[in-house]
Amino acid sequence: MGPWIDPPDTDPPGQTDAQAIRDVVRVVRALGKYYFRFEARGFEHVPQGPTLVVANHSGGKIPIDTFLFAASWCDHYDFQRPLYALAHEVLTRYVPVIRDSLRRLGAVKASWDNARLLLGSGNALLVLPGGDYETYRPYQDRNRIDFGGRTGFVRIALETGVPITPVVCIGGHELFVIVRRGQRIARWLGLDKLLRFNAFPIILGFPGLLYFGPVPSPWPMPARIVARVLEPITLNRKEADHPRFRPADALNPVRVREAYDVVIARMQRGMDELAAERRYPIIG
Repeated sequence: MGPWIDPPDTDPPGQTDAQAIRDVVRVVRALGKYYFRFEARGFEHVPQGPTLVVANHSGGKIPIDTFLFAASWCDHYDFQRPLYALAHEVLTRYVPVIRDSLRRLGAVKASWDNARLLLGSGNALLVLPGGDYETYRPYQDRNRIDFGGRTGFVRIALETGVPITPVVCIGGHELFVIVRRGQRIARWLGLDKLLRFNAFPIILGFPGLLYFGPVPSPWPMPARIVARVLEPITLNRKEADHPRFRPADALNPVRVREAYDVVIARMQRGMDELAAERRYPIIG
């Protein structure tokens, strides 16, 4: 089978390379300590068993906060609890080298089947619902949780009954300045239909000063990055800020939207608290 053949939607969990993960974590850990002054908080909130880890997405095509958090997860659990992730189709379909590398690290194509399979096997699964829409939000919205109304993660949580573990990261959107998301340009170029990509950003950064499109990317500024794990949201149990949801609600658009609003509100409060601690951009 040639390298450009579309892989199946499901990849059996466990098809990872333990040594590759340790090698990557070693490098990312050093970057986090000496360049980004990374800090992770709240791992005590991660529930046992399967959980949908839902995080905001920042930094354009350099989502360093995601890698820093994943490395901290490995360190916290001493590499004994894997964290799988759903990745954009552009990375898992059209770029074979990246696809194969991501698989070795635990990332698989974002699909319903993969989510069900991984959660059903008792795993923790990381999703970035905002995707390309959120990761290219303008700089002035850097501390805003903006999933663009994408509710797929809520439907999976409702259907499977697993708790949602929210993670908010701050600082990852200060690596450079995104001026515009460029949705109209993306549509004009046909990227939305060809690659399911909805952004063609205009970015200010070094050393080129002005960048157009997702690649190439500016050199990232040494912004201080902080990740915080919030208390889990169990949708099928009544809590103070939301009613009880049921698996059947996954088929009800109104109930799905209500559950989505619960998650967004909880994450935005967490982000606002981190932003209140931050005195200056980049410096932290």
